[in-house]
Amino acid sequence: MRRSLLAYAASEAFDPKHAVTVDQVRALLKEPTALQRLGAEASADSQHRGCEAARAIDGDPKTIWHTRYEPQVDPLPHHLLLDLKKVVPVRGIAYLPRQDQANGRIARFKVYLSRDGKQWGRPAASGAWPNSSERQRVRFEKPRQARQVKLVAEAEVGGNPWTSAAEVDVILE
Repeated sequence: MRRSLLAYAASEAFDPKHAVTVDQVRALLKEPTALQRLGAEASADSQHRGCEAARAIDGDPKTIWHTRYEPQVDPLPHHLLLDLKKVVPVRGIAYLPRQDQANGRIARFKVYLSRDGKQWGRPAASGAWPNSSERQRVRFEKPRQARQVKLVAEAEVGGNPWTSAAEVDVILE
């Protein structure tokens, strides 16, 4: 396919009607995330207008979920809830902090799992992430069956009361 596209682009028949950016082409060729393959949806306890929870699972690290910071600040803890749409074996989660600044990066966290969205039990994982723009991962001791995944932010790296995420994804078996 690549050879055919390159041959066409180099031929006299090449006469594109629309221009596309490099980022648009990359998006077309990008593998969908696990959450995108599942058709998952995201919601949160707090979100700022323009930084809704769905932006944390849109596959674009340039967009973010951010909790509300005006006209009022919602206090910690904050949570991002992922509905996987069906029960699947979940091995862990991946969290990509916002890439443009440290504001809202999760420091201390807990991850809860549920099959029905009502019973959550004990955290499947908890810990602390460094103040880094690198993707963070947490793996559970063993895969757990879940339909909902709740990432709870208990503290922010700068001690602020808000939370943000560029991308969150599940690690499947």
